Amino acid sequence: MGAYHSVANGLRFIFVANILLLAGRVLTSPFFASILLLAGIALELVGLVMVNGAARMYRAALIVAAVSAALSLLAALLAGGDVLLAADAVCQGLDAVKVWLVCSATAGLLLAGGSEALVRRARPTWIVFAVCTAAAILLGVLGPLLPGLAAVYVIFSLLYLAALVLGRAMYILFLAGAAGALK
Repeated sequence: MGAYHSVANGLRFIFVANILLLAGRVLTSPFFASILLLAGIALELVGLVMVNGAARMYRAALIVAAVSAALSLLAALLAGGDVLLAADAVCQGLDAVKVWLVCSATAGLLLAGGSEALVRRARPTWIVFAVCTAAAILLGVLGPLLPGLAAVYVIFSLLYLAALVLGRAMYILFLAGAAGALK
């Protein structure tokens, strides 16, 4: 497993980045949330660059993350309202693809190293992340369509946050375990 030391370091960066991304999504202060989201995006890109050479799927994850980051920044700078909401939904979808790629690539490395317990966690992690992302996108899109029903909007917002936290938390736990196993 010593050969995967740089992968473990890269996964640690991705781990910290996802904690920042989760905190940025949950915070209600737009200023601090923006700072955490930007820091999370930057750290995740650094982590993906570090693991880039270990597997083809990491390289694909880096490309997906870069496209998502560029789209997110472009939408934030140039657009507003519905366009920003649509761009966020696309970025969340790309995020789910990126998580699938990272989990799959990491599972391959863990399998080669004999960490079968963690390998078995990879698939449920990205599946739950994808389902939570789909639910979050649906709830995020439907919530604003119900402006007259404030209680329904609040419920949708809370369900959105719960889905977001559950998916991201499973991914964070998988990254922590994988980084530890590969060091």
